[in-house]
Amino acid sequence: LYIGRITVDKGCDEMFEYFKRYKRERSGSLKLVLMGKPFMQVPNHPDIINLGFAAEEDKFDALNASEFLIMPSPYESLSMVLLEAWLAERPVLVNKRCDVLKGQCERSKGGLTYNDYKEFSENMDYLLANEDSGNILGQHGKEYVLANYSWDAVERKYIELINLIA
Repeated sequence: LYIGRITVDKGCDEMFEYFKRYKRERSGSLKLVLMGKPFMQVPNHPDIINLGFAAEEDKFDALNASEFLIMPSPYESLSMVLLEAWLAERPVLVNKRCDVLKGQCERSKGGLTYNDYKEFSENMDYLLANEDSGNILGQHGKEYVLANYSWDAVERKYIELINLIA
């Protein structure tokens, strides 16, 4: 599942190329589902499904039904959809060239990273073949979000900062 603006800036061109190559090399019913407004041509491919912009409820239903979230962007700051995937206890596969996404995956132990097609395909294979491991990654991600981005965690950090300044 990919959620977000469908654009070159978000790494979607590379994601499409990698996914199409992956499907050429492997049989099966795996689909890449897209949710978001396209700002580039989405490939006409039987295994790439573009749902377009979706309501919040549909987004969370898709996250819950997905195997994992792909975040191909090399230029992310805090990715809200990454946090939402983890709250749904779904693992993520992110672009290792984005230091922020890579760091969040390392700190949370909630996902895998890729730098090139080889890592992309190996990690796709791993996540698809190891549902239990994917569930553990998703659980780690959820724990990370709750510990760092819940209302209580953010409030505690602000209070600590105010006390430090005072």
